[in-house]
Amino acid sequence: MVLRREIGDETKYVLVTLWDNMEAIRGFAGPEPECAVYYPEDSRYFPEQELGPYMKHYDVLRAS
Repeated sequence: MVLRREIGDETKYVLVTLWDNMEAIRGFAGPEPECAVYYPEDSRYFPEQELGPYMKHYDVLRAS
């Protein structure tokens, strides 16, 4: 899921992904799943200041 919010002349995006468990995230991100994983081409789409070094993980309590 990609969320977008217009704030004045800026646009903010939030990417939400769903994983089965933290082990699945570690399989993708490595031993420190809080550290962001980026690909070289990501800088073409996101300004450097938007690419933060950390991710936030939440548990899904209810999905419709």
